[in-house]
Amino acid sequence: MQRFLYDLLGAIKDNLKLIGYFFLGVFSVGAFLYAVTFVINIITGASFFN
Repeated sequence: MQRFLYDLLGAIKDNLKLIGYFFLGVFSVGAFLYAVTFVINIITGASFFN
């Protein structure tokens, strides 16, 4: 039983790393797209603050 728990914890830990990279990737893409839209809005003169 203890052996099984150790294997389970190991698998969860490995998956957490993958999940972390996944969220990091999604966050990076989201931040990049947000920055691009922000720059486009500045260039076209549109403003969020009206």
